[in-house]
Amino acid sequence: MSTAEALAELTRLVQRAHTLGTVGGLLGWDEQVNLPPGAAEQRAAQQAVMAEVIHAATADSRVGELLTRLEAPGAGLDVDGAAIVRQARRDHDQATRLPADFVRAKAEQESRAFHAWAKAREARDFAGFAPVLARNVDFARREAAFLNPAAPAYDVLL
Repeated sequence: MSTAEALAELTRLVQRAHTLGTVGGLLGWDEQVNLPPGAAEQRAAQQAVMAEVIHAATADSRVGELLTRLEAPGAGLDVDGAAIVRQARRDHDQATRLPADFVRAKAEQESRAFHAWAKAREARDFAGFAPVLARNVDFARREAAFLNPAAPAYDVLL
């Protein structure tokens, strides 16, 4: 396989992951703007599945194989190709450090937290939101530990 063919395949896989991400973003937007209150649990499940699918696309071993090939000395990438490879490597490495079940659970929690926050805000019950916020903070800390256990969580999540 030539460098051009490898880059074309990588670009196709990266574009697919990006497109899946935009679908997830649309679900998130709809959740915050149009979703009826009774549909919150269903949307949390949808967000979890989308996060899992996006994670799988980004962490795909084929992406890793193509990156290794394209990062080899003498691959002869132009500036644009090198930028694609650099960003894809960053995304792939990050995705492979996060377990799929964690990604799914985090997405589900984030969706539920949005609805809990909306209810707490309406009722002016911010103390009632504290346990939900604590779970979100726990997920953020766990994510940081997966990504780079040696660095401060704040720096990792920037």
